[in-house]
Amino acid sequence: MTKNRIAAALAATIVASGPAAAASFDDELAAIKARLNALEAQVRDQNAVILEKDREIAELKAASNGDGDNAGGSWMQRVEISGAVEIEANHHSPYVGDNTSDVVVATAEIGIAAQINDWTSAEITLLYEEDDT
Repeated sequence: MTKNRIAAALAATIVASGPAAAASFDDELAAIKARLNALEAQVRDQNAVILEKDREIAELKAASNGDGDNAGGSWMQRVEISGAVEIEANHHSPYVGDNTSDVVVATAEIGIAAQINDWTSAEITLLYEEDDT
């Protein structure tokens, strides 16, 4: 008789635990679905941010290639070359003796200036001066 009681108790336990196990599976499934929905919402938000940043990058690239003073263009629009040359010439024609003439480069200067960006520029100047003139 005890075997029948044990078998009956075991059968009752299995039958009674079925709905409880199903309820815990339903709860777990609901929790997984809620977590999945939260992660999908997070991915949508991140994708929106990525699209916004891509748009901003495209606008900045378009602005840097635009018609600004120093934007884009060839290097000739950003580099300036200048220079100066001073020449001294004289002619001496005495009453007695030979005529003399002389041409001397007294000063030679060349300068290069470059506008690197809106905030930075560079310049260099090379200068030659004749000592005794």
